[in-house]
Amino acid sequence: MESSIVQSIVSVNAIIIYGDEILLQRVVKKNNALWFPGGKVEWDESFEEGLFREIQEETGIAPEKYSYEKIAILHEKPQVTCKHIYILKMKEKIENFSFQDTEISDCFWIKLSDIPQDIKEYRNWWVYYTLRDYIKGRFSREKFLYQPTI
Repeated sequence: MESSIVQSIVSVNAIIIYGDEILLQRVVKKNNALWFPGGKVEWDESFEEGLFREIQEETGIAPEKYSYEKIAILHEKPQVTCKHIYILKMKEKIENFSFQDTEISDCFWIKLSDIPQDIKEYRNWWVYYTLRDYIKGRFSREKFLYQPTI
């Protein structure tokens, strides 16, 4: 019997909300496409520790500035990335962000009603659909394993 090894990557991504606005980023490596802050969880971190670290690295926002809740787990197929998606509710609006300009070119607030509707604007297909599903209230506390509505 032939065996194969599959490498699985675990990541965290955050839908960061303040009022009727959401925080989006533009990613340098992907032609400045739109993205949710987040990234890979290190082998010695919990999901929450990875979330706090990634948000701090990619926005400069410290954990005490928001409350958070895990809302979904998305297994991105055919790739093997398992994404833990969180909602972060800001306690106050942050206007000054810090990030590595070799990875991120911009962090900005945008009204939920003004998000770009063209899927080509986003780094990955799932970002647009997850954002759209969030706006439409399609997440369920009973069903964490999430498949975007396309």
